[in-house]
Amino acid sequence: MNQTVRMASLLRWTVVAMHTALVVSVYSCQVLPNATRSEREWILVVEVLVALADLPATLLARFTAGVFLTNYPIIEAAWVVTILVLLGGLQWYLIAGLLARMTCGFHRSVPVVSVRFGFAFVVSLLLVGGCGIIPWKPHLARVFHPRIKGPYEPPPIAFIGESTDLRQSVVVPTLDTPMPKDMNVIWCGTFQLAWNRLAKDILGQPPDVKGAEAVASRLNQAKFGEDDLPLGSYLALAGFAKDGIADEVESKMARMFQKAVEIDPMDPNDILAYAYLEASADFTVPFFDGSEAFRFRDSSGKEVEVTSFGIEEKHESAHEELRDQVDVLYCRCLETGAEQPEEFVIDLCRCSSPNQIVVACIPPKATLAETLDDMEAKVLGCARQPDAESDSSLGINDVLCVPNLNWEVRHRFAELEGSDKQFLNAGFSDYFIIKAMQTVRFRLDRSGAALASEAQVTCASGPLHYVFDRPFMIVMKKRDAARPFLVMWVDNAELLSKP
Repeated sequence: MNQTVRMASLLRWTVVAMHTALVVSVYSCQVLPNATRSEREWILVVEVLVALADLPATLLARFTAGVFLTNYPIIEAAWVVTILVLLGGLQWYLIAGLLARMTCGFHRSVPVVSVRFGFAFVVSLLLVGGCGIIPWKPHLARVFHPRIKGPYEPPPIAFIGESTDLRQSVVVPTLDTPMPKDMNVIWCGTFQLAWNRLAKDILGQPPDVKGAEAVASRLNQAKFGEDDLPLGSYLALAGFAKDGIADEVESKMARMFQKAVEIDPMDPNDILAYAYLEASADFTVPFFDGSEAFRFRDSSGKEVEVTSFGIEEKHESAHEELRDQVDVLYCRCLETGAEQPEEFVIDLCRCSSPNQIVVACIPPKATLAETLDDMEAKVLGCARQPDAESDSSLGINDVLCVPNLNWEVRHRFAELEGSDKQFLNAGFSDYFIIKAMQTVRFRLDRSGAALASEAQVTCASGPLHYVFDRPFMIVMKKRDAARPFLVMWVDNAELLSKP
């Protein structure tokens, strides 16, 4: 005897399965490694739509999780998903029943072994699968981008570890710190954020450190602050251990960035100044991976093979959108008709928001600040030229080649640490800095730039080759902001990704 299935039941369970697939998918893709900003924004939009569609279940899940599971982000996420699947599923089961009454008839049945049921079942599977894929749409588009041979992979890690293990790279506390010769120089604003919070929330005045007056003075005079960062991209806190500063940092890091923080045990009167920054500048259209390793020549003349991204000569038919996203801010050729400019400054994606990534092949100055000022003066001068309104995108035959970077450096500012470097501020003469540490993680490849940092205290015509095969500067900043939050002078290949 041929069994039958009510169309209402098929509709109800299809809707429930679609809802479950969407909920589970939107929360599972939140743990994607190396997710781009556009991917995170898409996931957020889908999550908000799901929350609105399941409003009663969302309110219950968020309220209970906020009361009982605030310090357990993984359990909190699992709880929210469970409530949404169960209560939200029940809600949509009932709604689907009402839809069945108004469309196919509540008691209408079809044989299981029939073309109509088979067609309806296949459509149901496609709908469920489609709901599961929706949150992954931008990620799948990036993974299977036609310019990429196989799934996207970040470039090889050039370095991960302590700065003391680096031989040709240094981390500096301020932009006006003198630049050592023949060295990569890295500055990131997180340590400055922590220093500013220490001054504002604890000392009530600029910190004065015995035996480290010069460094403290440069930190106190620095103009970089929280206004130079996109909202929601950072956390900066300072407080006493007895007031629960460690718990506050851990809670907010889990809630804002889904990150676990390791904080050393502290005595009640100890002070913690903490800052974290997470930012990216995603390219609207991914560049090509370099088909061959090219040679980077450092300031001493030594050449090293490194991996790269950009647009090569064979890519002259590259999509117009890819070339249009590149903004040549400054270009200087010593000879008319020269293939490679002597100096050039490029915004790799004029549409990236809220952040931009600028790479500059210009001579270094005494400090990063002076080099940055020189770059900005050249860009401003180029913008004032009579032909400044002309197209500054890459020409159809132009070449762009930028080395890949992927590194993580943990650095301790030893010049500020130690019991012999007490604060000279009134009321804090018994205090000194035990640990002044900063961790910087940076990646720059064909998809864009990503930064995570933590501190626990004139334009020539014709084909041009913009090839960063010699020392250059990387600047990452909030678009239209006065000051950057990451500046790196790349002098050598120590932190460049190798084949």
